[in-house]
Amino acid sequence: MTDAPQADRLTALQKLRGVTQTQMAADLGVSGSYLSQVKSGSRPISTELAHRASTVYRVPMSFLWVQSNPVDAMPVTFWKKASARARDESQVVETYNEALRLFRYTSTTTDYHAARLPDPAAHDHDVEAIAAAVRRSAGLRPHTPIKNMTRLCEKLGIGVIIDLDPARSDDPGDHTGLSRPAESERPLIAIVGKHTGDTLRWAIAHELFHIIADGDLKTPLNSTRDQREKRAHAFAGALLVPEPIARQHLSETLTLQGYLRVKADYGVSVRALILRGQRLGLVSDHRVRSLYIQMSSIGWKKEQEPVPVAVERPLLLGQSLHRAHGPQFAARVSYLIGTPVELLQHWVPEQELDDDEPVAGVVHLSDRAARRQT
Repeated sequence: MTDAPQADRLTALQKLRGVTQTQMAADLGVSGSYLSQVKSGSRPISTELAHRASTVYRVPMSFLWVQSNPVDAMPVTFWKKASARARDESQVVETYNEALRLFRYTSTTTDYHAARLPDPAAHDHDVEAIAAAVRRSAGLRPHTPIKNMTRLCEKLGIGVIIDLDPARSDDPGDHTGLSRPAESERPLIAIVGKHTGDTLRWAIAHELFHIIADGDLKTPLNSTRDQREKRAHAFAGALLVPEPIARQHLSETLTLQGYLRVKADYGVSVRALILRGQRLGLVSDHRVRSLYIQMSSIGWKKEQEPVPVAVERPLLLGQSLHRAHGPQFAARVSYLIGTPVELLQHWVPEQELDDDEPVAGVVHLSDRAARRQT
């Protein structure tokens, strides 16, 4: 914390609450030109104005005293649609910044280890090799399903928050997942809104690749067709459905019912499995089109396929806060670091957290793959 309110935190607050500068000036009872001068640093932010902003926008005073972290100016990576709006993105990023500050604080307070990730250069930047290295780091064999993608990341030292913004829980809009690769020691993956379990797992794996491979990113990825985005999707497929598994189960003649059986074992959508087969040359372009037509004709829309995959729940952030501050941590942590209470309670509901809680299963069905290997 600094010894005076920071002008750039007013800008952060404006983005976090999704208001225009004109609206903020009206809310705070000042002129637009005065607010502009304060935000630019040409006029100091008074304690009175800071108090007013704290009250109007429901944030603790400490929110405005936070010292900015240089990493927070670096680009974030998204899994998003091409139609995503800049204003929505600005609010999502600022909410993510608050989540990242919280994860930095709690992971360092509890001495949780920094991220342990493979060096992509040591694997010639090959997505298949990097995925295999991640599996080895997690103690997984090439044929073993990833039972919980969230816990895999947490064990590697990466925080995960699911349903980042309470205002977007039921309508995430055009953004699904994001991360900031430049934050290499205490990285955080966030998922925007509520999604099916298979989408969540894929989004987390997608952002994991950005954290591993795109730490040198200097400008945002403005196109969903960017090669880094394509590589992140390829990595997600390689991590969740390793090549030996794909070659064993995916083929030109596999039916949709066959794909559902693979989905049940590996927690990956049929659409993603088809693309995985296509990438490895196991499924032709013609067969891909045919399968998609079949899916459309029987009403398998995106995130509405049969065989539901369980939605995973992060544990690391909540357990760390619970250990450091007890079960009623929200008010204390909000006072200490300035994170709004409603965000804290949304990300980590105050409740008894069992440090020994077992890792959740991937799917609602029984684990066929485990039975076959025993």
